[in-house]
Amino acid sequence: MKTAMHASNPLSRDESGKAIDQMIYGGMIDSLVYLIAIRPNIMYSVCLCANQFDPQNLHLKVIKLILCY
Repeated sequence: MKTAMHASNPLSRDESGKAIDQMIYGGMIDSLVYLIAIRPNIMYSVCLCANQFDPQNLHLKVIKLILCY
């Protein structure tokens, strides 16, 4: 994969998705924000995920993809 997130998969509110624990999601975002200092190519994807008001299961999958990247 050339980028951390596919361009064809925009993040939006998933009405049918299951809500996730915001503490776990926030901890994952914090870890990724720390990695931005050494991996600036993931900055756009991390900032897009960090601005989610009500994270759903879809957003958690994207965070896991970025971590694998």
